[in-house]
Amino acid sequence: MKRRLLDMLICPQCRNGELHLEDELLSHQEVKEGKLLCSCCGRQYPILNYVPRFVATDAYVRSFSYEWKTFPRTQYGSETERSFSRFNFKPNELTGKNILDVGCGSGRFVDFFSRYAREVVGIDLSYAVDEASTYCGMRPNVHILQADLFNLPFKEAMFDLVFSFGVLMATPNTKKAFMQLPRFVKPGGKLAIFVYAKWFEKGSWASRAKDRLSDSYRKISSRLPLSVLHMLSYVAIPLYELKRLPKLGKLVDIAIESSTNPDWRVRVLETFDWYSPKYQWKHTREEVVSWFKEAGLDDIFVSPHPVTVVGSRPLREPTGVKMPSRQ
Repeated sequence: MKRRLLDMLICPQCRNGELHLEDELLSHQEVKEGKLLCSCCGRQYPILNYVPRFVATDAYVRSFSYEWKTFPRTQYGSETERSFSRFNFKPNELTGKNILDVGCGSGRFVDFFSRYAREVVGIDLSYAVDEASTYCGMRPNVHILQADLFNLPFKEAMFDLVFSFGVLMATPNTKKAFMQLPRFVKPGGKLAIFVYAKWFEKGSWASRAKDRLSDSYRKISSRLPLSVLHMLSYVAIPLYELKRLPKLGKLVDIAIESSTNPDWRVRVLETFDWYSPKYQWKHTREEVVSWFKEAGLDDIFVSPHPVTVVGSRPLREPTGVKMPSRQ
């Protein structure tokens, strides 16, 4: 942990106390071990292996702890750049910004943002933070924390961009998770999210059938031992070739949801990621846009890629509108 991170932090429980560093052990000019003490309520939060820990366990995201330890760098590089391109940002727009990556996993977007931003903070509830810390936590502009997005340990209006890719729908309540985030965006800053699309009401019959079938499989797959599901996910490798066949390929694609990424390693990861989480909610564009409006965000961009939405926090809040507080 870098000492200057303290300037961004506040106790996530009482939301009043500044956090002070105690019993620190330094290594490579970073705090490797120690604790953060709240000046108001007295709560303590340990720093272990360079990472401040604001949670005691990985709670409902155990599958992600497993996933990112097993596939720590599979999506780094061009795969991440392609994913980010759907948000309609140019990389130079990130220059000099403070960025919060909510649900950073093993740090692939933190890695990407760190090339441009002034400060990048990655948080995750899972133990993937240890992988993120290993791969990019020592960079001079990167901070990694283990924290719950429902109790984030940051002062309000700290970030020019709050970003969350494929994370909010893996919480107990996607909208409630979303509503935690706008208050951490600076006036004039942006909030950008991607969540899974809901095809039940819209889309082709094939999309709806595929969605229903995969959801029915998940009732079993999300309860399997993670090591077993990991091995089963390798079926995505031969399925990729089957799905490329005329006629038969379309039927196979409907019957079995699996990644069709050209890289076999990404196919296995994405298939595991689809079937393993405890929670996996899906939403329409209209639904997500309504959250942005309810939160008082404007200048809303809706990507052609479902469901990817960006909104801006107004420089001055409209009369009668306040950023959502912690719920």
